[in-house]
Amino acid sequence: TATDATSGSTPTNSSIVLELPRWSLAVHGNTQLCGAVPWCLTSAISYMAGTEHPLRATHLVEPALLMCDNPDAYAACWSVTLANPRIQGLCDSTAPMCLNGTCNIFAPPIVTSLTHFEFSFIQFNDPESGLSGYEWGLGNSLGGIDDALTYRPVSNVSLVLLSNVSITQNPDMFFVQAFNSESSGLALVNGNRYYAMVKAVNKGGPRLTASVTSDAILVDSTPPIMVGIYPSLLCKRGLSQTMTADSNGIFSLESCWHFTEEDSWITEYSVAFFNTNNRTRPICSWRSFGANQTSTVLTEADLFAHGSKSTLEGERGQFISGTSYEAQVVATNAAGLSKV
Repeated sequence: TATDATSGSTPTNSSIVLELPRWSLAVHGNTQLCGAVPWCLTSAISYMAGTEHPLRATHLVEPALLMCDNPDAYAACWSVTLANPRIQGLCDSTAPMCLNGTCNIFAPPIVTSLTHFEFSFIQFNDPESGLSGYEWGLGNSLGGIDDALTYRPVSNVSLVLLSNVSITQNPDMFFVQAFNSESSGLALVNGNRYYAMVKAVNKGGPRLTASVTSDAILVDSTPPIMVGIYPSLLCKRGLSQTMTADSNGIFSLESCWHFTEEDSWITEYSVAFFNTNNRTRPICSWRSFGANQTSTVLTEADLFAHGSKSTLEGERGQFISGTSYEAQVVATNAAGLSKV
């Protein structure tokens, strides 16, 4: 009820009275408030002509808090969004906090899709007014700025226990949120690093938030690129190799390779040699090498020790005279994508 304070009239049915130079405001239904009227309500008064006029519309106090004295006029008093929920008389002086003091986002360090990935976060709480919800976005840096994908309501989340998270907390403390380029309008870019951000929003006024940011999420949807594989340790084009025996009469095959990786980095090479008449079975077991090794030699001693018994070379432990051989190399990058 709004009355003219200068007329000497007294507000009726008042639980809280706010004295202003011209108007008095009776605030009803604010059971959470007691004592002095909180400062966050002082700007929520709309001028209503006449006395004893129902308070049918109010202003927002910060983006979160608003009052509406007439239940029939709620639709005129508020709009339903995450940032502007209907809240009756809750004031909150502290931001939400991490549950059990632990804030974290669990996001994949590398994603191979340009359109979809999932991340999870530990839920927040707010002992003063509770939570109105969460917002999430993507940034291009650690600064917490949503310059890649603006903050939007967390939706379609589920509570799960992450099997790869080694912390001693209950399963129901984890939310999972999915990024989808179709619904967000953002297509991820290979080679870019993104940061997932989650913001918890309180129910009271003023609107207070607490946020957490993930480690970098690198995007790599493409395998390494093969530059060349060469039948010589010299790693040059146009060279061919004719096997000759060393001083001990042992023949060997040489191979050198060159791959590039544009978005992440190469983690491993795997190499095997094949008889060109049978490219389905290697003559010796596949061998793995670190990213820094770009050549290898296969000797008849290797054939004898590790040769595939399903091939003539492996069975005999020696190369076959007059036969051509080739090396196949598989390069794997940090995203787990391979190129043969």
